[in-house]
Amino acid sequence: MKDLEALFASASHGHSKALNQLLEIAETGDAQAMFLLGRVHDLSRDARSIEPDLVAARSWYERAAGAGYALAQFALGNMHEYGEGVPKDEVVARHWYECAAKQGYAEAQMSYARMLQTGLGGSHSNADAASWYRKAANQGHDLAATIHAFRTCGRPAGWNCACDACPDVERRSRYNNGRRPCPPAPLHCMLAAPGGVESR
Repeated sequence: MKDLEALFASASHGHSKALNQLLEIAETGDAQAMFLLGRVHDLSRDARSIEPDLVAARSWYERAAGAGYALAQFALGNMHEYGEGVPKDEVVARHWYECAAKQGYAEAQMSYARMLQTGLGGSHSNADAASWYRKAANQGHDLAATIHAFRTCGRPAGWNCACDACPDVERRSRYNNGRRPCPPAPLHCMLAAPGGVESR
């Protein structure tokens, strides 16, 4: 069998032979090939050689997700959370993040934890969010590790705030001594609050 990542790389740059080979493999029910075919159509928005087709991307993601492929489940979560190629639907996004998170995909664990913490797409639970942040942190997810540190010990040494929306004026100028970009403002302000996320 052809190396799927190599086929994906060629197909995403407009090589029709590679695209057809990837399609043939996907049609056999190969979940990774289905996901990669979805990515070809999805990532073509980034100035690739083929026209973007979010309907085709979603269709292939759904087939791969239905076959239990975690990366496709996460991709569908993103599409639904941000309304890319589908109507924005945080409930559906949360479902797909949860599916991928339960399979151990760290980025999905982080997204699912964020939705649990904020109550997006369903109920709010700081305890469940903490558990999922910890799982992602244990796999090396940097932002999850930072959030987990906040939850367990207050504020990691050297952590400073760069978010203009943050109510703490003294923390606005730096985040982690300038070594990392600031987290998204809503999450960031929750972290910067006295007592960290536990106080929310």
